[in-house]
Amino acid sequence: MAIATTMRVASAPVSFGVDEIIVDDAWMPGPDDMLDWMVDIGYEGTELGPPDYLGGGTGAAARERLERRSLQLVGAFLPQHFSREDRAGADRDWLRGQLVNLRQATPTGSGGS
Repeated sequence: MAIATTMRVASAPVSFGVDEIIVDDAWMPGPDDMLDWMVDIGYEGTELGPPDYLGGGTGAAARERLERRSLQLVGAFLPQHFSREDRAGADRDWLRGQLVNLRQATPTGSGGS
């Protein structure tokens, strides 16, 4: 007996030229355009991209963008300076706030809690 499986494919903002190093560059697409392109191509999910890219600092704004397009959240990029002891405390504090945003950004049905 064959088991039916469905493969769903996700992408990431970096695949569309979005990069955390050059967030303010004029040629980088805005989040709404980039998400619309993902949907048009047929992707069903994405990761959040550079910090604050999809939500402008709030998880609720990112969740609304994803839910409006029926996209699932499949991951996040949360950079840390592991080799820089002088940054460790600030990085951990920042990461705590980003984890709150990540929970808030998770659309209903993405499996997050």
